Amino acid sequence: MTGGNARDASPAAPGAPLATYARLALATLLWAGVFVAGKISLEVLDPVFLAAARFAVGAVAVGVVVAATRRFARASGADLVLFAGIGFLGVFAYNILFTIALDLSTPLHGLVIIATTPAWTAALSFALLRLPVRRGHALGFACAFAAVLVVVGPEAREAGWRFAAGTLPGDLLFVAAAIVWALYTIAVKRALARHAASVLTGWSLVLGALMLAPAAAIVSDVPGEIAAMRPFDVAAVLYMGVLATLVAFWLWSRGVAAVGPARAAVFLNLVPIWGAGLTAIAFATVPSPAILAAMGLALVGVVLVQRG
Repeated sequence: MTGGNARDASPAAPGAPLATYARLALATLLWAGVFVAGKISLEVLDPVFLAAARFAVGAVAVGVVVAATRRFARASGADLVLFAGIGFLGVFAYNILFTIALDLSTPLHGLVIIATTPAWTAALSFALLRLPVRRGHALGFACAFAAVLVVVGPEAREAGWRFAAGTLPGDLLFVAAAIVWALYTIAVKRALARHAASVLTGWSLVLGALMLAPAAAIVSDVPGEIAAMRPFDVAAVLYMGVLATLVAFWLWSRGVAAVGPARAAVFLNLVPIWGAGLTAIAFATVPSPAILAAMGLALVGVVLVQRG
């Protein structure tokens, strides 16, 4: 995996803040595109196969970068266990949950629920690390939880609280994905005290991809899935594996190094906004007032949690 120092950070370029903000905004745009590209590809592809294909491409891209830069970071046995655990959470578990949820629900529902991830991360951090919870934190958690209820509640009532109807199963899997990503974020924060971000990401991506491959082989007909892929699906897998994974991470890391994690985190609020616009273009749908209200609650909740 590519090597680097313990933070992979460089001093900020004080004369070029616009370029830094453009990188952060572009990273969030690339991540938002996954909701649309993935939903269209799921018309013909199995969700587990799609997740495995995306990260197989990502793992190959990591190998190309390592070969081109000739910067390989060796890992001890203990490090490999740590990287495998992080890869299990952030690549294997999250992406299986996310892709199945996207198949069963809608991109707009996913954009709202996944947008609450920073609030889940903060809540779990407070619970696991026993940190004091301030009023702003509590209000933020309440807003984020309310956003999820605005999305899930009507579906649950319409389905008579039967969890196998409508988009409810997918919505609940989105919630599970957000919680898994929160756990992944906490694990990464602790691991970054000893490992460079590029090393941690590279190893966890490759190991997570190796976990996804047998899962796809077990639950899907891989040759049949490959044969069913349309030109769009090939492009979508390349986009998600290279642009929305490696390129977006590089853009985000450069931005965080320049302005710091707190200021960079504000840009994550752009993901549901970009996603709503892309969804409107791709599916000719306009978010309902309830979805817009839920997006607002999610954004307010995240801001309150970040400010405390």
